[in-house]
Amino acid sequence: MKKDKIYCFIDRIKFIFKLIKDLKLSLLIVCLFLCVINVILPYITMINTQEIINRIQIGLSIRLILKRLIIFLILGILYIISSNLYNFLILKYKEYLYLELNKKFLDNSLKFNLKDFENPEVYNIIQRAEQEIGIRPYNIIISLLSIISQSVNLISAFLILTKWHLTLIIGFILLASFASKYFISISKNEYDILMNRTNYERKSWYISHLLIKDEYIKEVRLFGLSKYLIQQFIELRSRFFKENVDVLKRQYIFSEIYQLMNYVISFFIIFLAIYESTQGILLVGTAMTYINTSSKIENAIQNIVSNIFGIYKDSLYIDNIKKYFNYESNKFYG
Repeated sequence: MKKDKIYCFIDRIKFIFKLIKDLKLSLLIVCLFLCVINVILPYITMINTQEIINRIQIGLSIRLILKRLIIFLILGILYIISSNLYNFLILKYKEYLYLELNKKFLDNSLKFNLKDFENPEVYNIIQRAEQEIGIRPYNIIISLLSIISQSVNLISAFLILTKWHLTLIIGFILLASFASKYFISISKNEYDILMNRTNYERKSWYISHLLIKDEYIKEVRLFGLSKYLIQQFIELRSRFFKENVDVLKRQYIFSEIYQLMNYVISFFIIFLAIYESTQGILLVGTAMTYINTSSKIENAIQNIVSNIFGIYKDSLYIDNIKKYFNYESNKFYG
């Protein structure tokens, strides 16, 4: 991204936090804490499992193994409680955010005068903001939480692998850097398509309204306009369909290439861990830890790249909300 794009992106994120700063941020902080805990606990469990398997392999006493099994049980219970509590709180926050942001949206509508509603440009601003207010801010918050937690996931995995072969992480990093740039390009293209179709979306809605609402249906049938309007509706929706499929095709092709390359790197790590285990360099439990860690790195990088893609895409639509809240109405009627 160029510098101006980065500044615009940061500005949009700042606007979102300004919008939600008085909306139970303490609950969001708790969700972030639980999100990080849910990432760390599986690593502690994995290391504990490694110790159990290694102790069995080298023939340590059953008493030492039982201690580790008790720890395994406690960690599993903690993870179940933590993950379920997180799911409950984040859904609760979603409902709360939807309610409060829509309140702000309606309160802000009072500053528009009657003449504003007769202006197509102003009507577009209102319509776009209404469509995005209940979706984009929450999506960005979830993406940010995921990026933070998956970054902790990635750092934890890298720390484990650096004790083995430090160079193994380079391939993952280079691949992620390449992927994030391309995903951002796809997001910008999709945003431009949707922005350019706003008037056509409203036209298709209006045609549908004419065909099915009782206040217009008599006139439409009387003047024989039904077939013409249906044809117009089909042409508009067919255009939307083609544009959507083109975007999906680009996303699918790149995602498939990215996942295949990621899998090849993970396979190499798994092969190396198994080879060193058969040569007696690694204990079985340690080899399993490195194999599981490679899988975690693969998933973490995919999640981070996907969420960067998602947050950038959603941030583009924040401009629609920003224009609505920053709009200065003409106070005088013409």
